[in-house]
Amino acid sequence: MRAKILGVLAVSLLDHGTIDDFATIIAPRAINRPGRYAPAACRATGPDAVYATSMWLRRTFSDLTWTIRALSADESRVVVRADMTGRHTGDLVLHRDDGLPYRTLRASHLRFTVSRTYRFRIADARIIERSVDFGELGPEK
Repeated sequence: MRAKILGVLAVSLLDHGTIDDFATIIAPRAINRPGRYAPAACRATGPDAVYATSMWLRRTFSDLTWTIRALSADESRVVVRADMTGRHTGDLVLHRDDGLPYRTLRASHLRFTVSRTYRFRIADARIIERSVDFGELGPEK
């Protein structure tokens, strides 16, 4: 049950959580795998990396919400399928594998909904690894 709560919190905090919020559920050395287009700060470890991912999303998209569609967990793993909904109001800066910017998608101001699968590993009642699956389409498609 605790693992499911951690998974839902980790997704839900992306639109409004503070660094302190993330520090309560993310282990100090947790691995963050935010996707290949994320800035270097998002590819670091611990709550700071997850918070950086959250802020990258918030700079690009407004009115962000996540709707949990499916949830599965055991003692050490959680999978959350969620729809992310918002409006593309800021430029989306895409980054190369080395974390440096290489392309900017200008704000379209359009509303969107995309499905994402989040995977978490849990140990000692905290998240020790976070990854997200963007599915078939990434931001360049």
